[in-house]
Amino acid sequence: MTRMTTMTRMNKTLAVALLACFAGVFAAAGEADEGSGVWIGVEGGTLGLGVTAGYDLPARPLAVRGRYSRFDYGIDRRVSGNDYEGDLELESFGVLLDWFPAGSGFRVTGGVLWNGNVVAASSDSSNLGIGGTRYSGTLSVEVELGDQVAPYLGLGWRGGQPKGVGFFVDAGVLFQGAPSISAAGSLASSEFGTCTFTVSGAGAVALGGALCESQSGAELTADLRAEHENLSDDFDDMKFWPVLLVGVSKAF
Repeated sequence: MTRMTTMTRMNKTLAVALLACFAGVFAAAGEADEGSGVWIGVEGGTLGLGVTAGYDLPARPLAVRGRYSRFDYGIDRRVSGNDYEGDLELESFGVLLDWFPAGSGFRVTGGVLWNGNVVAASSDSSNLGIGGTRYSGTLSVEVELGDQVAPYLGLGWRGGQPKGVGFFVDAGVLFQGAPSISAAGSLASSEFGTCTFTVSGAGAVALGGALCESQSGAELTADLRAEHENLSDDFDDMKFWPVLLVGVSKAF
């Protein structure tokens, strides 16, 4: 099962958890007097569009918040000599702890996010480059951008009155870890027919079809492994995902 399938199933669970969180926030805010410490907000940035809810501990040296965001958009990029079209799917959910060292709006933030960032793209060409050899066919790749559980560290600011509307900004780094790349596709030959193939995140190659059983099968396996290494190198700089978020909050 790919992580994209897992993400689809987890979305419902995350949505229920988020609704429960916000129900608790509103309940606490409704029972509190001035300066309850409870706040909610909306945000947007390099992690997508999202919602957040938090609680400021007394005297506000510390605050805890939960956040969820996602955003999908199309990409068109040339990678390893092939033109790919697909989607970058951003999704994250987690808990952050804010420390206000000066007692003002400036904060230092650390926490853990469930990381669901994925790239899914394909290239369809009669001149498809795989490991330095040209083929006719389709190559689809899925790039899991790092580990599912990723630490976050950053700086930020949140301003506003104890009860009222304010704004906030965050800048930091999500330590995703090394991307995992899997691939699948099919090739065609007028002489030998077709060949389907898959490449796992670990680089294991599986072939099927008459074309794969011909003398070109061994060469294709070597080319697919080489292409997997090329793609891994191209995405290696995504171990560290830059985070910039801005948003608006409402304190209760």
